[in-house]
Amino acid sequence: MTNTALAEPIRGWDPIAETNGLTASKVKSRLVLDCKKILNDLASCNRVILTWVPGHSGVPGNEEADRLARLGSIGYPIGPEPILGVPYSMGVSTMKELLNKEFEKSWQEAPETVH
Repeated sequence: MTNTALAEPIRGWDPIAETNGLTASKVKSRLVLDCKKILNDLASCNRVILTWVPGHSGVPGNEEADRLARLGSIGYPIGPEPILGVPYSMGVSTMKELLNKEFEKSWQEAPETVH
């Protein structure tokens, strides 16, 4: 199953899927990558159709999924995504700051340098 094959059933139903990377050719999220792999594995031997179902619409399978999601949200979060997302730019600036501090410290402690 290609990305295009996966995207077609979703595109008209759930524009959020594109935003979250499910239909993107380059995946940045480990969770989305794992989902795509599982879907591709299933599609290799089965016909897989993804359908968007509006939440709280009374669809029995969706109601069960909502119940399980609520149950799962009670415990400690697990999974490949960060529990609290940190912007990439903040990570870069923090690393630069730490590297500058380490450089300054090593410069000050080096006996052979003139300060």
